[in-house]
Amino acid sequence: MPPTETLSPQWINSALSRTSFAWLALGFLLLLSLGAWQYSAHEIARNNEERFQYRAQKQTEVLVGRMHDYERVLRGSAGLFAASETVSRQEWRAYVAQLQLGQSLPGILGTGFAMMLPKSALSAHEAAIRAEGFPDYRVHPPGERELYSSIIYLEPVSGRNLLAFGYDMYAEPVRREAMDRARDSGEPALSGRVQLIQENGRDVQPGFLIYLPVYRNGRPQESVEQRRLALVGFVYSPFRAFDLMRSIFGTGGGDLEVEVYDDKVQPENLLYASERGARQARHQIDLQPVIAGHRWTVRFRSSAQFEADTASPLPMMILLGGLAFGGFLFSVLYLNARHRQGMEAAAAELARRRDEYLTLVENVPGTVFRSGLEAPWHVQHISRGIEVLTGEPPARFLSGELSLGGLIVAEDRAEVAAAVAAAIAGRRSYDIAYRINSPAGGVQWVSERGRAWYDEAGKAQWLDGVIVDITEQKSAEEHLRAASLYARSLIEASLDPLLAIGADGTIMDANSASGRVVGVPRETLIGSEFSRYFTAPASAAGFYRQVFELGYVIDYPLAIRQSSGEQIDILFSAIIFRDESGEVAGAVAAGRDVTRLRRAQLELEETNREIRALRQMTDLLQAAPSLEEAYTVIRNSMDTLFPHSAGACFMRDDDSEQLRRTAFWGEAQPPSISIDVGDCWALRTARTYAAPAGPSLVPRCPHSGDESTACLCIPLHLHEQSLGVIYLGASAAESSGLHHERRLRLANMAADSISLALANLRLRDSLRAQSLSDPLTGLFNRRFMEETLARELSRLSRISRPMAVAMVDVDRFKDFNDAFGHEAGDLVLQKIAGVMLAFRRGMDVACRYGGEEFVLILPEISVDAARERFEEFRRAIAALALEFEGQALPGITVSIGVAFFPQQGTSSAELIRAADRALYAAKRAGRNRVVLADEAQATPVAGT
Repeated sequence: MPPTETLSPQWINSALSRTSFAWLALGFLLLLSLGAWQYSAHEIARNNEERFQYRAQKQTEVLVGRMHDYERVLRGSAGLFAASETVSRQEWRAYVAQLQLGQSLPGILGTGFAMMLPKSALSAHEAAIRAEGFPDYRVHPPGERELYSSIIYLEPVSGRNLLAFGYDMYAEPVRREAMDRARDSGEPALSGRVQLIQENGRDVQPGFLIYLPVYRNGRPQESVEQRRLALVGFVYSPFRAFDLMRSIFGTGGGDLEVEVYDDKVQPENLLYASERGARQARHQIDLQPVIAGHRWTVRFRSSAQFEADTASPLPMMILLGGLAFGGFLFSVLYLNARHRQGMEAAAAELARRRDEYLTLVENVPGTVFRSGLEAPWHVQHISRGIEVLTGEPPARFLSGELSLGGLIVAEDRAEVAAAVAAAIAGRRSYDIAYRINSPAGGVQWVSERGRAWYDEAGKAQWLDGVIVDITEQKSAEEHLRAASLYARSLIEASLDPLLAIGADGTIMDANSASGRVVGVPRETLIGSEFSRYFTAPASAAGFYRQVFELGYVIDYPLAIRQSSGEQIDILFSAIIFRDESGEVAGAVAAGRDVTRLRRAQLELEETNREIRALRQMTDLLQAAPSLEEAYTVIRNSMDTLFPHSAGACFMRDDDSEQLRRTAFWGEAQPPSISIDVGDCWALRTARTYAAPAGPSLVPRCPHSGDESTACLCIPLHLHEQSLGVIYLGASAAESSGLHHERRLRLANMAADSISLALANLRLRDSLRAQSLSDPLTGLFNRRFMEETLARELSRLSRISRPMAVAMVDVDRFKDFNDAFGHEAGDLVLQKIAGVMLAFRRGMDVACRYGGEEFVLILPEISVDAARERFEEFRRAIAALALEFEGQALPGITVSIGVAFFPQQGTSSAELIRAADRALYAAKRAGRNRVVLADEAQATPVAGT
């Protein structure tokens, strides 16, 4: 809009008629008031912040200036030492008194001098000070240190300062850091926060010190090393922080609250606080002055007095005034707008009623008209819909140039005229469909509904009606008829049964495939009972009832028995359909012949069952700890895999020509307990061998029974090593299943799993035997002895029973070996092992310990019984008659040492050592004897 139009009367009237303008004005005034309030508040806050920071900066400068004054005092004190070779106590007192620090620089606790002392000069120093009239003087705190410092001058010498006389400040880490910094730099050094030695327990305050080094006159001081060598001591001043800061900042009540921290702002670093408790202040700033090489953090906060003095009511007055004015202006504008809206609404209602009729007519679908009573029906009024229908504007019809009758196809005009005349005569409405000529040169279908208007005398005056284009509807009806024919052809083309079933269970329609499956013509099916054609009519009736209850059913199994006797399995799926009123009219059912699928599924389930049983057998065989448990697994698993076949498992022991039956299954009489290797054709040919039931040219194995039983033998072998054979038998009626290719493959797979598992078990047993037995003597080895002894100790401890452990050694066995050779010695060890094996009873254990030493473990035996048994064993060894390669060998003897549990020990090591000591006691006593541990000498013999 051009600028000249924005303030026109029309625009102003339009704006004042809107309540939104009142809200907009209110919002603008509120924003303006808030902006003015924020600006004034911000400016006042900024001025107050600048004033606060200025005051804080000035106070910091006062603090730093005061500390510089104290530094200058120390520099003057250092100058006293520089001006004289020595400074006496009286000279120091006079100098400090002349400074009048209490009046000129209040807050300082004193000014002193601390002398640095090497360890070697400590005693002489203490003696010299005591000679000055201080008999109790000593450097403290006590302790050995390489370097000491001692406060020898401190003025004023009174009150708290008396506690500092002789104090070694260099012994305390915080003071030492400042002293080292002053020494190396030659400049004043401020210490960290400390508790002064002057504190006497009353009014304890944090403290700090300032140090300035005093160097020996005439010594160079250019480098750090030179300054360290020239150092004599330090002039220093101690300060009680609160006393000092009060003298600088006052006692509170001003504009600022002050906190002074040693370096970082932490509670443990607080030196001074002007207020006891910190409060949330409006202004706060942290300044960090560096004083004498050390940083402080000074935190300033605005005081309550400062905040009260700087508070201003001006921003709030601006805000409240703006809100009040905005509310008043809003009320005036809002009420004016509501009044204007009421007037405009009344005018709009009059215009709406005027246009209501025209709008209604034009919005009716189709063409609304008023015409004469007779053909060709010239119109008195017609809507714009006529132009959409015919392509001609309404004006041509209103002028009389065109008429409604002229549009009608000639063949339909008489029918239309008759329908209209009959409706007028009967004083009723008419509804007729006819064709009109299309603007594009074709034909359109229309539907016309109308009624005559009658005057008070009952005479018809004109026709009122509406014409609607129904060309698409007519086309849809034609398509529907074509689709119906197409759908019928699709239904008939289906190879599966398709039926329509009524709510009473009768077949309403069916395709030809339904007749072929059932075995009756389609015409016979229609109108008959659905359930009569199935092997289970009740189940078939339940099928269609379930459809009508749930609305649909999927894969409902039914079976049909055809006249040939063959049963056909069908899965039916159905869904209801409704009529035009929405009521359930019936159900459409589709059947699928699954006879072959069911057979394949049963075969697959059987195969899966066999695979699971085979996998379970394999897992159990791998987990079996022994051959006996493995045979039990084989029996149970083969009975599951071949439920209709009896059978057995025959295993070969080592290189024997006999096979022993280790497991059998099935209800038939089990075959022989053992068979010869040469009797089984499977073992001869090293492959699976099958013999059918009944007379046959195929030779049978002797262990397969009579001819009424078919047999199958599967060899068990691994890496060309024959382990045994699996035998399966079945009756003549079952033999077809037994010799089926799938069953034969299953038997071979089972045999492979059994072969591998049994070979692994045999290998494991062999390896275990080799790991626990001595290959020469056949006795258990030392490893087995240690495991068994530990296990027996645990068991006997629980039941509180004794045990005897004996060490057995062949007497003069080395001489025997040297005289007759090692082969003869091995024979001796084997003979002793044989006696040991015959000697065992119950849970006794005989082991070869090593070389010619053996161990006998006799659980749950008394001392007397053990002595008697070991004496019996010793005599049996001595009575052995030995012969090697036709030559008689001299007799041998053994020495035996016996220890008892729990008398000689509760662990394996303790019992073996006790038995070993007893054995060597038997050797010393002359050999060929039994010695108990408690009879042996206390001192063991070396080299056991």
